[in-house]
Amino acid sequence: MYEENRRFNWAGLFIKVIIVIIFILFTVWLLSLSNKGVSNSLDVLTDNIFAENIEKMKEVGKSYFTTERLPEKVGEVNKITLDRMYDKKLILELKDKYGKTCSGDNSYVSIQKMENEYQMKVYLECGKKSDYIVTILGCYNYCDADLCEKQEQKGIEYEYKKTIGGYWTNWGNFSDWSKVSVSKTNYRDVETKVTKEDYTYEKNVTETKFKGNATCVDVANYTLISNKNGVCTYSKIVTETKNPICPEVNRSEYTGRNGFTCNYVTDSMFSKDPVCPEVSGYTKTSQNGFTCTYSKQNNSTKSPVCPEVSGYTKTSQNGFTCTYSKTVTDTNYTLQYSGVKSGSYIPADTDTYHYVKNSADYVYDCNSTCAFKWNYIYTVYKKVYGTVTKTTTAEATCPSGYKQSGNTCVIQNNVLTTTREAECSTGFVKEGNKCAYHSLKATTAEATCPSGYKKSGNTCSKSTTSNSSITKNAVCSSNQTMKNGKCYEDVTSKVKVTDKKDVTYYRYRLRDFVGGTQDYKWSTSNNDKSLLNAGYTLTGKTRDIGGNK
Repeated sequence: MYEENRRFNWAGLFIKVIIVIIFILFTVWLLSLSNKGVSNSLDVLTDNIFAENIEKMKEVGKSYFTTERLPEKVGEVNKITLDRMYDKKLILELKDKYGKTCSGDNSYVSIQKMENEYQMKVYLECGKKSDYIVTILGCYNYCDADLCEKQEQKGIEYEYKKTIGGYWTNWGNFSDWSKVSVSKTNYRDVETKVTKEDYTYEKNVTETKFKGNATCVDVANYTLISNKNGVCTYSKIVTETKNPICPEVNRSEYTGRNGFTCNYVTDSMFSKDPVCPEVSGYTKTSQNGFTCTYSKQNNSTKSPVCPEVSGYTKTSQNGFTCTYSKTVTDTNYTLQYSGVKSGSYIPADTDTYHYVKNSADYVYDCNSTCAFKWNYIYTVYKKVYGTVTKTTTAEATCPSGYKQSGNTCVIQNNVLTTTREAECSTGFVKEGNKCAYHSLKATTAEATCPSGYKKSGNTCSKSTTSNSSITKNAVCSSNQTMKNGKCYEDVTSKVKVTDKKDVTYYRYRLRDFVGGTQDYKWSTSNNDKSLLNAGYTLTGKTRDIGGNK
């Protein structure tokens, strides 16, 4: 019984596996059909976008290759790239179905000269896809412009007509003569005659009028002597200048001149001894001119000297007491919160940090080897130390040779002497060994010019005429001409003039054509010689006929 159940279970499993395989194969088949449809749709979209882009380039090429840009020789090719179209703003940027830009350098439109037509090639490259089209251009009777695309079209016939039978009536009476131009036709006979008639028109007449004598221009440093027949003669005036001469004034000193005014001063003087200054601590003992001598009993003093104290800096001194100080780190500190950390142990305190336990837990850790480990959470505090200032004192000593006297050090020497420069009182000046006072009195005198010179402003001048002379042409205004030193101007005015001219007159008479019938014929040529020679004329009408050309 057990063996039968086991065989039954294996059979059921086998059936289930077969069903699963069939389901998978069916799903794959459906997906392949779907993908094929999507692929076909994408191919259609790609072809449509590519065709639209190549058509846009074709239209740009047709408008770009005007007469002046067409090749002239058979076989010659002119070309414009897609990049060049972008530069000239002839077309917007072309992209494929993925939004990628088509090749602007490789894509182009070219046109080649054939025997009687032009062949235009449009080549487009977008990614891995590239293709081209060829269009024939030429000048055809259906073109709106000089050049257009060749089209498949039907043939054209042209209508001719001819009048058969009928007769002309007699000519009527002539009309009145008229200046209105009339042309001659089969229905109208025209006669003309030409007569001479007066007419008046305005004519420009130019007269030359006298405007005055030509003028001489100014020439720097020269004087005009004459103006004869338009030639100006000048001579040069040479001017010499000299300073005015000041006279000598008895017992007075010349101090300067202002134009023709000469300035002088007269000196009255008296003198006295110079004055020696006071010198603090000294007594005047003698005076020799401006040298003053002084003396005093010399008691020299010096400040006590403080010793060096290791590690300390001198901060002050009061007599023989010297004070020192230094800054040291305080052993006391405050705690500053730094953060919370965790680990398998709590670090020991250092001089910088203090650690405080928050909690401890025995946890199971499998980061490296799975085992129970302690996990401590603790707070970290930074130790912040302060500073204290320590002070000390020391005894100062006197320099060698000096003795303490109160709060200073003194030494006794011999009598000291010094000298000073004596000074003059206010208003006195040093002259030799005396101080002199000068009383100055100002005075003036009138300067005179040297012989042959005359006063001219603040100086003396003498003018002489140079033997040399120059000549220059006289001048007229810019719109005038000069002749023999006189200025003339052309003046134009309008005058009425009467003359005769040929005038053509027209007159005409009419007749009618009576009876007759119109015969119409069609031809594939608009210059059918046989019909034209038979008296037929084109009516201007055309019609399409079957067949291609």
